[in-house]
Amino acid sequence: MDKNTFSASRALENAYLTHRERLLTLAAAFVDEKPLAEDVVHDVFVWLAAEPGRLVAGDGLGPYLTVAVRNRAVSILRDRRRRAALVPENSESAGAADTADPAFLVGAAQEAQVLLGLVAALPDDLKDVIALRIWGELGFREIARIQGVSESTAHGRYREALENLKSMMRGNKR
Repeated sequence: MDKNTFSASRALENAYLTHRERLLTLAAAFVDEKPLAEDVVHDVFVWLAAEPGRLVAGDGLGPYLTVAVRNRAVSILRDRRRRAALVPENSESAGAADTADPAFLVGAAQEAQVLLGLVAALPDDLKDVIALRIWGELGFREIARIQGVSESTAHGRYREALENLKSMMRGNKR
């Protein structure tokens, strides 16, 4: 292994260790399954490892990884929707994602799962802004650029998403 390859490998490892938890939470907000969220994050890092020149150093790395994870998650969801359209409604797998796993009904894990489930139930544009703002740690200017809308619209979507989440949480506590 030459010095440049070793340096790129070390930079990738450092990026993974630094951003892993935040990126997993971000991915989980989109795909709503921990194993799939892990796959999303790993896919992004495998993609980066294939071409080390893509790795952006400095302050831009966090937002770059956030956008890459978001794009990969959205791509996976798009592929799932296409495949789901081909599966008959009376299939055994239909509705499987709607059933609650009893293992998640304990303590903080339950609350986190409920919140992720509520976020997943939001319309895509609102889910996107919540995930990018909270778990992606992006500002409204960056979110607006990613969504192709004005900064004001991104902020409005964030407020709307928070109001929807509050309303859904009130409904869950009854």
